[in-house]
Amino acid sequence: MATETTSTKNDSRTATQQAATELARIARTADGAGAAEAAAKVGSDSARSLSASTAGNMEAFLQAQAIMAEGMRTAWQEWMGYSQSAMQRWTEKLQTPLQIRSPQDIMLSQIDTAREEMDQLLQNSMRVSDLMTKAAGSAMRRITERGSAVASDAVQDSAEMQRPAA
Repeated sequence: MATETTSTKNDSRTATQQAATELARIARTADGAGAAEAAAKVGSDSARSLSASTAGNMEAFLQAQAIMAEGMRTAWQEWMGYSQSAMQRWTEKLQTPLQIRSPQDIMLSQIDTAREEMDQLLQNSMRVSDLMTKAAGSAMRRITERGSAVASDAVQDSAEMQRPAA
C-alpha cells in the first residue's frame, strides 16, 4: 500500500514537473494566443496522464488485494482440513483406552499422540506458511510490475519532453 501511495505521489510530481517544463518551453517559443492554447493542452494532457496513472495504480492494488484474499482463503482451507483430521485422529485415539492394560501403556499412548499431533501441526504450519509466502510474492510482483511500468512511462515522457519542438 505504501508503494502505491509513493507511486501516486511520484506520478503527480512527475506530471507537474512535465507540465511546468512544457509551459516554460511554450512561453519561450510561442506567441500569446498560441501559448495559451498550448498551455491548456499541456494541462489537459497532464491531468489525463495523472488520471490514467492513478487508475492503473488502483487496478494493481486491487489485483494484489485479490491475490492476498485468495491466499487467505486457501490457508483457511488448509487449517480447516487440519482441524478435521485432528478431530478424526482424536476420535480414533478414544478407542485406545479399551486396549490399554497398564499405566505404562497409558503413558506411551499419550506420548505417541502428543508426538503425532505436534508433527501434524508443524507440517500443516509449513504448508500454510508456504501458501501465504506464495500469495504475498504474487501480490508484490503485481505491484512491482505496476511500479516498473510507471517508471518506464516516466522515462519515456521525460525523453519526449527533452526533444526539441518541431
